[in-house]
Amino acid sequence: MSERKPSQPMAEAIDEFAAHFDPLFKRLSQRENFRYYLSGLLVPIETNKHLRGIAAAIPEANVESLQHFLVDAPWSNAAINGQRLALLPLVW
Repeated sequence: MSERKPSQPMAEAIDEFAAHFDPLFKRLSQRENFRYYLSGLLVPIETNKHLRGIAAAIPEANVESLQHFLVDAPWSNAAINGQRLALLPLVW
């Protein structure tokens, strides 16, 4: 049996994964909010995963910025999903 590799720290692993999506976002704020949102979905929160709870759990996140990112920012849901599906063979 081969020796197990140590797991990456959470923030580093999220950043590494999120970097695959960076070309789909035009602005730095979009790339940052994508990372905050992913982090918020993954960290254990005792309440529902709503934007206020995510912003409370992720110190750098801001409720209004996350709201703008999810609702108003010009990014393509289809492009994000396509990239996600393209990455699946890499993680399996």
